[in-house]
Amino acid sequence: DGTVTRKVKKGCYSLDDWNDPHNVTTQELQLTSRGIKTISTTKAELQHLQGEAIQGAALKTGKIKSPVAWWKFDEGLDANTNLTAESIGGYSCKIGGVDSYWREGVSGTCLSFDGYTNRVTVPSTDLPQLNGDFTIQAWIAPQEYSWNWSGIVDHDQDKKAGYSLRINHLGQIGLHAYIKGEWQGLVTGEKVKLLGWTQVTGIYEESKGFSIYFNGELVDTRPVTGELLDAEGLDLYIGMAHEKQYPWAFERYVTTNFHSNMVFSGLIDEVRIFDRALDTSEVIQDYEAFEPDNMEPLQYWVLPAGPEQANPFGAAYTKLRCSPEWDGLWRVGDYADIVVSFDDKPNRFVFWRGTNYLPSLVTEPGPEGIWNNDQGPENFTDECFEHMSDKICRYSHVRLIENTNARVVVHWRNASVSVSYDWLQKDENGWGLWTDEYWYIYPDAVSVRYQVSGRLADFPDTQTHQHELLNQPGTRPEDNVYYDAIILSNLDGETETWNYSVGPTFRKGEEITGSKNLAYLNLRSEYKHFNIGESGSRYIPYSQWQSMRLAPGFSRYNAWNHYPFGLLPNDGNVATGIDRVSSSCLGTHVGLNHLLDDGRMEEYNIYGLTNLPASELKVLNRSWNSPPAMDDLKGCKSTGYDKRQRAYLIEKESDRFSFNLNGSEENPIFNPCFVIRGWDSQYPAQLEIDGEKKIPDTDFRQGITMDTDGTETMIIWLRQESYEQVQYNIRLIAGK
Repeated sequence: DGTVTRKVKKGCYSLDDWNDPHNVTTQELQLTSRGIKTISTTKAELQHLQGEAIQGAALKTGKIKSPVAWWKFDEGLDANTNLTAESIGGYSCKIGGVDSYWREGVSGTCLSFDGYTNRVTVPSTDLPQLNGDFTIQAWIAPQEYSWNWSGIVDHDQDKKAGYSLRINHLGQIGLHAYIKGEWQGLVTGEKVKLLGWTQVTGIYEESKGFSIYFNGELVDTRPVTGELLDAEGLDLYIGMAHEKQYPWAFERYVTTNFHSNMVFSGLIDEVRIFDRALDTSEVIQDYEAFEPDNMEPLQYWVLPAGPEQANPFGAAYTKLRCSPEWDGLWRVGDYADIVVSFDDKPNRFVFWRGTNYLPSLVTEPGPEGIWNNDQGPENFTDECFEHMSDKICRYSHVRLIENTNARVVVHWRNASVSVSYDWLQKDENGWGLWTDEYWYIYPDAVSVRYQVSGRLADFPDTQTHQHELLNQPGTRPEDNVYYDAIILSNLDGETETWNYSVGPTFRKGEEITGSKNLAYLNLRSEYKHFNIGESGSRYIPYSQWQSMRLAPGFSRYNAWNHYPFGLLPNDGNVATGIDRVSSSCLGTHVGLNHLLDDGRMEEYNIYGLTNLPASELKVLNRSWNSPPAMDDLKGCKSTGYDKRQRAYLIEKESDRFSFNLNGSEENPIFNPCFVIRGWDSQYPAQLEIDGEKKIPDTDFRQGITMDTDGTETMIIWLRQESYEQVQYNIRLIAGK
């Protein structure tokens, strides 16, 4: 009836305000022949709601009763705001960041820090001054280790006064202070464990020096003597360092231009400061008094691939959820991502903002799922210009073009920019390198990635592909792929294997001849990832990069953690542990580019998942690179096979039409798709193959799309394999 409801949310830094149900302007509109008429407008109005109380652990009290400051973080037990009380002096401290994340603590509740924005600010006017021996104590459970040194308790005044208890990218704990005119301290050789509670106690004693305890046990000492000079007029931070830094394991120097807040990621509880040095017996007593029943409250985050239960084949807009803390950094609606699922296999194609929307081919949802990703067009000078640099998806976005039972088409638009959002080189109209990608995805989990770039011809050194294995938190590349990692194959199904077990990759066995246009990733999964290029394309296996020396012994593969998921401006960061999701580039596919008449450049390649061995993909390879010819057309016409879509393009001239496909060993028929324009009806198709009527099912799928001009197009997909001539009769039965 022409009625339209339009809803617009107001952008907010605060996650609570963003999620406020009243934070939406609603317009009721009426479409008329004279234009759009506004019926009513209800403006957004924030309520500033309190946070809801959560269930905490049993309340406990420490054995040692003499701290000069104590933050219990138990406000989560009641309706709460972004404030927490220091329990000795009774003053309030602001909880900064996009939200206050309350969780069950070692006693009562605790705070979860998001790794990017959260901190508790203790006003300098209320903070006790330390000038001699001191002890800092906190219970921590890291979700991830820090990009560099992040603060647990930080009162560092430019390394010229103050003190700091911090954690680094390896999980080591540092206790530092300004002693006798210099910033000095102790870094533990041992690291705190991920996901689990550790009581960290840092002690400085003027006559002895620094010592650090984990869970009541002494782990390191360093002899230093002298008096502490505390910072004046400086707020104390819990969960964040005062010093802004760049990630420690950076790969390219452009990253050092970006100094970011170093924020703890995980849980912090029961923070206490003493103006004296606790002795070992007191440290043990306090550990035993607070020791929680659940020593491992966290789990590794799991990359989101949608619900475990398989849906019918098709795509759905959704808002994928990974963790409350990471999700809370985004201001997106309920339909920000796209997931394509299959009705006869657990695989997923995931278009998620965490990968900047480049689709990931996922073997199955959940922690056992292995993710495979790629790269948009990348050009390198002394820094990378690529889609990976678009951390906040300023330019990258996706939309559904087709969504039928026969196929899904998703459009991904992206820009090749640097981490500072600079362009490689603008043209006279101010345009950089933009790419439109159309992913034609079929029910057999095989897709065509069709790329078309406006200025790719201007940058001949640009890579358009770069194979990325994504390693879920808690895993190394070795956990996801065998050392016989890459299997290359040609149109004859012959294979050669590339091994990664010693760092430099090597061919294992005999080399095959011909165009090695198929690359098969030997995942530790029933389903394997593969891609197929045009005949004449090739795959280059990568050896371990020199930068991996920053993480000696971690993996024999390349592994970085700046992408995906990481949000700091970071042009390459070597993974030094399993705390974060990481990516491993095993090689690159060198495809064939085609220059279009309008100056744009196009390329098309197959990406898919399969439970077949690489040698058995030759039928698919041949059917796409050497498709069977179509002849004896009656009642229709055709421009033939379009490799961009993996489909035959047909125009209907009669409600009943037929044609042949001339299958052979060299030109096999394999899971063909027919795109029939001019269908001009919402009624389905009747299909006969070699005179046998086919009933629509999972092997005969069809769907209708409608263009903006009202033109209907029929899409038919068949699960079929043949090496002979096959006749197809298609009929539109109006009204049936």
